[in-house]
Amino acid sequence: MIAGGGLLVERVGDTDAIAGGWDDLARASRNIFSTREWVGCWSRHFPGRIHLFAARQGERLVAVVPLVATGSVARLVHFAGHGPSDELAPVTRPAERALGARALLLALRRVPHDVFVGSPLPAGTDWGALLHAAAVRHQSSPVLRVDATRADRSHVPKAERALRRDHQVVMRLSTDDVLERDLDTLFALHRARWSDPSPFSRSEAFHREFARIALARQWLRLWMLEVDGRVVAAQHSFRFAGVESFYQAGRDPAWAPASVGRILLAHAVREALADQVEEYRLLRGGEAYKYGIANEDAQLVTVARAGSPVGALGLLTMRAMSRWRPPMLLPLRRAFVRHWG
Repeated sequence: MIAGGGLLVERVGDTDAIAGGWDDLARASRNIFSTREWVGCWSRHFPGRIHLFAARQGERLVAVVPLVATGSVARLVHFAGHGPSDELAPVTRPAERALGARALLLALRRVPHDVFVGSPLPAGTDWGALLHAAAVRHQSSPVLRVDATRADRSHVPKAERALRRDHQVVMRLSTDDVLERDLDTLFALHRARWSDPSPFSRSEAFHREFARIALARQWLRLWMLEVDGRVVAAQHSFRFAGVESFYQAGRDPAWAPASVGRILLAHAVREALADQVEEYRLLRGGEAYKYGIANEDAQLVTVARAGSPVGALGLLTMRAMSRWRPPMLLPLRRAFVRHWG
């Protein structure tokens, strides 16, 4: 247990001890990647030692800080869930992110490390100043923030009208009785779209387990597009606390000229608007098609903070290599950046 700035931060060994409070904070954050279900599932599939901390002001739980430590030569600490998660931060109410940052700093005192990498944090908060850390990466995060008075819920793309004119088209949500079959199809279509194994396909066991958890909690939005009785596109999304997040997709390359992936995405957005979802998040990455839907770029930032002299040297070297890029050293630079975050 450690105290500072009016906060009491204690290590938690059993998530059940703070389950209700964690759930409340996750809903307030409106971030499915902050849920204990996501973190718990992640911890069963990815390496590292989990360190879980709860921060209180008096009797009130104000933040949960789930961390994971990896590495031996270089001791790295990340938020538990890093990698497949889109956005991570101390689990707290948006108005209390400064308290969450203070809780994180106190928690880091209890976890020996050379470097802490906070990735990816929501922009709009000065995490560098709050954590005494350096920003090492910025990423786009397009989002459609919905004004219910102006939302157009009826638009059907020209490509969809053409597809329906020539074929029998069905767009359906996966349900419990067909989930495993639909997941098989999603991964098959995803692999057909990307010839090299992607992080999504390499983590298939994790994503399958969490899809089952999410379906049971009514968070899963797995859309399938069938043309003449055959699935040609799939879209894997989550709906949580008034926010829908487009996570991953796959499509049959033979149907690419018919724009089946974009047709399915447009349908999913229309359905979300009809259900009065307040935000539709396109998540990490600035791909052009996302900006045809989004009306804002929320931005994400990665910060790094040294926890030892070795870590400070590593971060200095990484920043130097990011500025100096002779071609013969690019493979070394890529390997170094991968290792240090």
